[in-house]
Order: sequence, then C-alpha cells, then structure tokens
Amino acid sequence: MLRRAVELGVDHVDTAQFYGDGYVNDLIREALLPEDGVVVVSKVGADPDPSSLVRAVAGDVG
Repeated sequence: MLRRAVELGVDHVDTAQFYGDGYVNDLIREALLPEDGVVVVSKVGADPDPSSLVRAVAGDVG
C-alpha cells in the first residue's frame, strides 16, 4: 500500500514510534526507498534530557 501511495504521488508520511510499538516504522523502512523522495516525519517522547531525545530520534527513524 505504501508503494502504491508513492506511485500516486504521496511525498510525506507521518509516523511515531508508539504506532504499533514500532511495527509501523518497520513497514515504512521496508517499503520506502531514498530515491522515492518521501519525507518521513516522526514523533518521539518528550524527555527533558537532550541525549534521550537524540537516542529516541536515531532509534525511531534510523
């Protein structure tokens, strides 16, 4: 379905680690290629420790 969405012109996907406990992000990683030019926006938890935020982002979209 994601591949078809890209074929139809979708260029933006919004996700979050807590959607399906990371399962959705795994599907996105498998379906989208860098050359698709799709912008993936992800949300992570709000932790006041900056290093936690960096780890969360890296783990979410990496």
